[in-house]
Amino acid sequence: MNATKVLIIIIHWGEPEKTLACLDSLENLDNNDFSIFLLDNTRGEFSLDSGNYAFSIHRENEENIGYTAGVNKGFAFAKETGYQYVWLLNNDTVVEPDSLTILVDFMKSNRRYGAVSPSL
Repeated sequence: MNATKVLIIIIHWGEPEKTLACLDSLENLDNNDFSIFLLDNTRGEFSLDSGNYAFSIHRENEENIGYTAGVNKGFAFAKETGYQYVWLLNNDTVVEPDSLTILVDFMKSNRRYGAVSPSL
């Protein structure tokens, strides 16, 4: 099993400033037991050069395969590499620092649930 418990899937398809804001907010999470799966649906036009992130980012540049196919690819990656949890974020999401901790704690305490979502 992968030592990192949570894979955060983000599908980038435009508006790079929003995706970068999302990644920046993940830098402030109080739970650092995660990696990012970032699928770039812009044919490699998105650059991470401006970010120096402490977390690992598994990035894929491809043709635009659409949102659903991109998410499915992320879930397949999570399964193949042994992540315990997946957190699906839209690229325009900015998260609160305790978001991931709350979600993971809930899932650990409520094993009968297969999915959970934060309040928006």
